[in-house]
Amino acid sequence: MRIEAPGMSKPLAIPLDTSPSTTIAMRVCGDRSQGLVYNQQVNEWFSEFVGVPCSLVRTLLDAPRVCNVQRISSTPSLNSSTGPSPPAAAAATLSNLSISTTISFANESQFLLVSQASVEELARRMRSTPTERVLESVPEFMRKPQALVGAIDALRFRPNLVVSGSIPPHIEDTWHQISINNITFMV
Repeated sequence: MRIEAPGMSKPLAIPLDTSPSTTIAMRVCGDRSQGLVYNQQVNEWFSEFVGVPCSLVRTLLDAPRVCNVQRISSTPSLNSSTGPSPPAAAAATLSNLSISTTISFANESQFLLVSQASVEELARRMRSTPTERVLESVPEFMRKPQALVGAIDALRFRPNLVVSGSIPPHIEDTWHQISINNITFMV
């Protein structure tokens, strides 16, 4: 694999046919996990680019990270053809639901969902906030000009699903499932 980044004088080559041999213990989204850490040259390259010490870590197949999802809720879900469902229907669908799945180093969900309304609300807040206050809330490594340039859009959050329509900002934070063409997704 060849990695190039703005401001880096040389690309980084990482062979994918071999795995690192050093195992490390770590925390991912609050979960204890293990991974295989790459060598010093790889880690120095990434540390130089982001401006803070960091390591590239590969999934350890012998120690998978498991996500245990338990939902007991009466918050709304979204059906693409009918809009938000009544809380009672959501409760009947989600009552005492429990799922276990392997997720490696990903977030706690296989799907990342954001609403266009939430993205637009964030953009509005960013435009109305003085630049100094914005920079105070941004981690040091992200204060490089190239990290702050550009419009805020949904792609900045790397979503799998972007929903839009007559919904208020951040309503998706309360959903537990959505249905698209009769396929139900846990979110």
